[in-house]
This record gives sequence, C-alpha cells and structure tokens, in this order.
Amino acid sequence: MFLSINQYIMKLKLSILTILLFFLSVGTEYIVDVLKSQTDNIAKEDAYTLALFAQDEIKLLRNLQALIGVRYIYHENFKNHATPNVALMYKPGKFNFRASYAAGFRTPT
Repeated sequence: MFLSINQYIMKLKLSILTILLFFLSVGTEYIVDVLKSQTDNIAKEDAYTLALFAQDEIKLLRNLQALIGVRYIYHENFKNHATPNVALMYKPGKFNFRASYAAGFRTPT
C-alpha cells in the first residue's frame, strides 16, 4: 500500500505602521495539496488554495485596542469564501482581557 500526501505552502506578509494609532497587516498564502495512491489507482491529484488577508490594529484608548480583519480564500474546487476576524483587548495594569470573534474555512475531505 502506497499513499503519499504532500502540502506545499508559500506565505508573504507585510505589516505597516500607518499612523500612530493604526497598524495595518496584509498578506497572501498559496497552498498546493498533492495526493498519490497506488491502492486507489490515483497517479497524482492536486488542488490549490489562494488566500489574501488584511487586518488593522487600532488603538482606541491608552489601554484599549481593536483588531478588525478579513481573509478571502479561493479554493480550486470549493471556490470563494470570506472569513472575518474581530477582537478587542483591554489592558488594565499587568492583565490583558481579550474578546474575539473569528470564522474560518477548512477544505472538506
């Protein structure tokens, strides 16, 4: 029995301090999944996923900041998906309190 699953990943991220209160991050990710199986008679099957993301960290007050972001994903077989990311962080003294919401996409198997 021979089964081979490989994943090749390329990532690129750029972070920019736009103004004193904003920190913008943008990036991309490209993934190729490759499957080979002698028992299932699969010589080679592959699928790619392309993701683009942007997020902004905003300092609202001296000890309160927000993070807002979105990730766009295009999968060769399952097409387009957009996933949000929102978070608030409050720092009173030496403690950090964080509330967040995020969604994601995982390729069905």
